[in-house]
Formats: sequence, C-alpha cells, structure tokens
Amino acid sequence: FKKIVKSTTEMKWPKGRSEHATSIINSISSNGQLTPHLITIGGYDDDGQPLNDSWILDISSLIWYQINLPECVTKRYLHSMTAYHISNNRVWIIINGGASERIQSRNTHILVTGCDVTNIVELVYTNAKWCVENIWNSEEMITNREYLQRRMTEIQREEEVLMRDRSVPRVLLPNRDQVEDLARLRDENFTLARQLEESRQQITDIQKQSNSRLKEN
Repeated sequence: FKKIVKSTTEMKWPKGRSEHATSIINSISSNGQLTPHLITIGGYDDDGQPLNDSWILDISSLIWYQINLPECVTKRYLHSMTAYHISNNRVWIIINGGASERIQSRNTHILVTGCDVTNIVELVYTNAKWCVENIWNSEEMITNREYLQRRMTEIQREEEVLMRDRSVPRVLLPNRDQVEDLARLRDENFTLARQLEESRQQITDIQKQSNSRLKEN
C-alpha cells in the first residue's frame, strides 16, 4: 500500500471526488515494456456538484495529466466504465449510464438519457501520453460501419505480423503463447460486431421506454 501525495504545488492534480469511475489501461513500448495507467472520469465534489473532467495517472511515474473530453462524457457520476484494448497502444473507454445532476432539495438524481447513455472514447498512446482520437455516442457507433471495417482490417494485419514474428509484444497477453494471441485476435472481430448489436438494442429499448412514458402522460 502506498499513498500518492502531491509533491509540489505546480503539479497538476485532480480534485477529490466521489461516485466517479476508473479503469486500468496499459501502454507498451517498442522494447515490450508494459506501463499501466489509471483513467478517472466524472464524479462529484464535496458540495455534491458534478466534476466535468477526466484524468489519467501514469502509475510508473505517479504523474497525473488531464485529457479533454466533451461534457456529455465527463459530466456524470454513479456511472460504469470499462477499458477494451483493441490493439497495442489503442484502447476504447466505454462509459455507460449514471446521473448528470443532483437535486438536493428532493434528494434525487437526473439520469443521463438518450444517445449519450453510452459513449465510447478511443485513446491512442503517443509521445508518452494517452490522446483522444475518436468519440462516439451509441448512435454514431452503430452508423460508423466504415471505421469498424477498417479496425477489423488492422486486426487482420496484426494477425499476419504475429504469424511472421513471434516476438511482437501484446498488451493484454504479453507472456502467452503466440497461438493464444492469434485466437484472441480472431475473437475480437466477433466481439466488435456483438458490441455494436448490443448498443443498437440498447437504443431501441430506450426509444420504447420513451414512447411508453409519452403515452402514459
């Protein structure tokens, strides 16, 4: 156990928060060294106000830095988040659900709704930092089939590289046998398609719920 403290006043440092979401993401250098990072999105402060920001901690150097994301992604709390590595130094951060505002007088929360219920942020590790490359909401991800096809092509190319060179490092399974790596890459093609279908179903369910509420009113 080690407590991380701010060593100088000049260091960038996130505010204290509650009900935020975090996930571990890994980068890998050209020599195969794995470096873990912690990404934090959202939450609220001591006054119960949503914190509209996102931070990444380099666990090796214990240095925080902020990444710029739109309010539809960061202004939420009580949400869930997961990281899905799609290739070396490229990861999807999938943010789902949560609330965007707290009504103190009634002790209730305004939930995130519509196409922004689920957001996907694509991060790429370059120049020793994670940078935002793409951001999609549920509807944009479903309609962006061109990108999905391009990603599948890239995965297939990685598969060919692995067949030629057993020394290529992997993010998720850096110490596993090459055969297991190849099997995982094949599975990713099906996983991406399944995630799109789940997002499409989620949007359909939300629309049905909205129509049902309108009829009730």
